[in-house]
Amino acid sequence: MRDLMTVLLSLTLAASALAAPVKNGFDLAGALVPAGEVLPGGPQRDGILAVDRPRFLPADATREFKPEEPVLGLRLNGQAKAYPIAELAKSDGEVRDRLGSRPIKVRFDAEHANARAEDAQGRPIPAVVGFWFAWYTFHPDTQVYKAQAK
Repeated sequence: MRDLMTVLLSLTLAASALAAPVKNGFDLAGALVPAGEVLPGGPQRDGILAVDRPRFLPADATREFKPEEPVLGLRLNGQAKAYPIAELAKSDGEVRDRLGSRPIKVRFDAEHANARAEDAQGRPIPAVVGFWFAWYTFHPDTQVYKAQAK
């Protein structure tokens, strides 16, 4: 009987050790950082609101942007869009958009003042981060993202 109790206790401890830890709403199974080193803080899971209906201006209506304004530029199937970094900084981190018929996400990294583009599954989409004047020179038909006032 005692051996059976020892086996059951061992199995219970092993199962609890294998259970994936969850912190701040995130499952840490397979995480590269040990769960004990993950500190609380920041928004809860899905706590960063996304812009679901972004507003765009034609390139010739964007006189407010300086030539050296950094932008994230995307071009797909003949459609070009520019996302000024300063405008992305006003929009809480993520802009959900469409480029042609393809759903995309443009994510702003406030810590590094940079941005990246992903498809709906989170895979990177080729994009260029450069100055507004350079993007506009090669893509004069571009649409330019404009953050909406909060």
